[in-house]
Amino acid sequence: MKPEIILTKNLEFDFDLSELGRWDRRPPPFAQLDGLFWADPYLGSHVLFAHLDSSTDDASKPFHEVADQADWLDQLGRRNNLGKPGRALDLGCGPGLHVRELSRKGWKITGLDISEASIRFAKQENADENLDAEFVQGDLHLVPFPENLDLIVLLYGTFGTFSPDQTRSFLDRCWTALRPGGLLIFDTFGKDWWLKEQTRFEPQGWGAFRREGFWAPGPHLVLNRRYVYPRVRTFARIWTIVEPDRVRRFAFWYRWHSSAHLRSLLGTRWSWTEDLTLPHTSPWITVTARKEEPFGPEQSF
Repeated sequence: MKPEIILTKNLEFDFDLSELGRWDRRPPPFAQLDGLFWADPYLGSHVLFAHLDSSTDDASKPFHEVADQADWLDQLGRRNNLGKPGRALDLGCGPGLHVRELSRKGWKITGLDISEASIRFAKQENADENLDAEFVQGDLHLVPFPENLDLIVLLYGTFGTFSPDQTRSFLDRCWTALRPGGLLIFDTFGKDWWLKEQTRFEPQGWGAFRREGFWAPGPHLVLNRRYVYPRVRTFARIWTIVEPDRVRRFAFWYRWHSSAHLRSLLGTRWSWTEDLTLPHTSPWITVTARKEEPFGPEQSF
């Protein structure tokens, strides 16, 4: 249930609104501020509920769309692997919706996510079904990847949240983790979607909440700001959460890519077939990149 928005004088703690100016500042591009939103235990539990609510796409695609995407990934992965399922890695897997679908189809798959709540749920579901899947909790930029993989997937726009340095490092690490000829599949934001998304959510401003809400377990203030960084094709939503004993800031970064820019990032180490589009991702860009074998023959899939 959405918390009631009230006047600050009715909060159970005193706060001088002029103090918001101390935190209401434009951060440098891709600053993490007080850490990753998904890694916070309280917020992570709320995000888990959103993942599992199939009536919305706030955190994950509805279940029937997840199944469609898993079918597409399975078929493409098999065509690139002599008709057989292989070894796969799902990065930012959340509660393991795609992992379980692919595991049921015969893939030996690992899911990696930073949210402790999501990974705990995924492990329990996996144990209940006795699937051949593994789940690891950690930051995908830091946790070592398995080696000799046939398929790596990064879904639901996560690629568009990376800084330029993170993007280059991510592609390098995926190239190392894949076997020669293995596939990397991800989706990311295009310019048209990026322009519309900037104004899709609630207007900028602040609200006061008397009781437990999405952002905090008790009375709190929430300040919402949006900043645009045209030189790096990025905008950010910054949320400042004021509680009686602490103030925290979380950043959501959205960076758009063109096909030409993605091709320049992939370089000659990858081949990309642009007419392969993951279901239910329009108007985003799907990248299906194949790790090229050194001096090997060109292959199609």
